[in-house]
Amino acid sequence: EYASGDYLIFVDSDDEIEPNLLSFCVERMENEKAQVLVFEYSMLNQNGEVVKTVKNPFNFSESENLREDNSYLMLQGMACNKMFSLPFYKASGITFAEKVRYEDLLLSTEMLFKADKIIYSSKPLYRYYLSQNSAMRNTDIDRNRELFWIMDQMFEYFRENTLL
Repeated sequence: EYASGDYLIFVDSDDEIEPNLLSFCVERMENEKAQVLVFEYSMLNQNGEVVKTVKNPFNFSESENLREDNSYLMLQGMACNKMFSLPFYKASGITFAEKVRYEDLLLSTEMLFKADKIIYSSKPLYRYYLSQNSAMRNTDIDRNRELFWIMDQMFEYFRENTLL
């Protein structure tokens, strides 16, 4: 609602971005007239050591529009490994679900579905820190209920848009 400019990214307060993320992503988005750019990310332990780089298991080409063959449906749902065109984001009318965790899963899914051009980069540009409280290490029953609620919302969205 309050964002201005041409592009939008989401960064968790306890994570980091690579120094060249913004310049690299803006250049790709502008050159390819894309609405969404998806990039890889690294998972780091509390000492800042990379424990895993989350790579695309589907061998997406960096020059193709993932929207053309429904490849976008295979992308991770988190919002932090994506750059969105701000005019596209605002025009979509999509917002984060309120007062629940994992809200970025639903937002990203809906944004990817609405985009006409989605591009991909194999560069790990986001640094996701694993902590005892991170979503990746969740064992809390209430947080799991929220995740199931989000998943239910996603399946409903898929049904409504004839993706299932």
